[in-house]
Amino acid sequence: MIVVIDPSGRPGAAAIARAAAAAGGGVEFVGRVADDPDGDRLLQALAASGVGHVATLRGPAGAAAPLEAPDIDLALRYLSDSTTIVVTDPSDGPSVAAAVDAAGWGRGDLIVVLAAGQVVPDGLPDLAIVLEAPSADPDEAFATLVGTLAARLDAGMDPGAAFSATMADARSWTPVDEGG
Repeated sequence: MIVVIDPSGRPGAAAIARAAAAAGGGVEFVGRVADDPDGDRLLQALAASGVGHVATLRGPAGAAAPLEAPDIDLALRYLSDSTTIVVTDPSDGPSVAAAVDAAGWGRGDLIVVLAAGQVVPDGLPDLAIVLEAPSADPDEAFATLVGTLAARLDAGMDPGAAFSATMADARSWTPVDEGG
């Protein structure tokens, strides 16, 4: 199972979860959603896409506080059969630590999605896959790339082969050349 963790309501996290489900993965969404019609629509869209949300918290509209490390830890303990964890906003160190600890239980792979220009957080395992999201993803090409990669990892594909196959399939997203 793939678990997409959205600690702070980052745009695109739900799209990653939907893309992973469309690529054949069993997916659970962990986040905090407003307790209003917009939150209802988001949860309905996730469910219609085959994404579970049993560990998603509801909160007052407009005041959705980010998930905290204990929330993430509890969700990942509840979703104990996860094999691939995707963290969409690693800006909160304790939240990332909870995801790293869960991935360290020997259950699988960790994908960390940084915002454009965000610094890689300390404490990530060497085998974590770190991707930088574009500042905008209007056609959800990046979300599809991340979701497809997560589904391939969840299916047991070697990380290098999964990344290469996903990049070969990517349509309208191009990686940044860090070498020059």
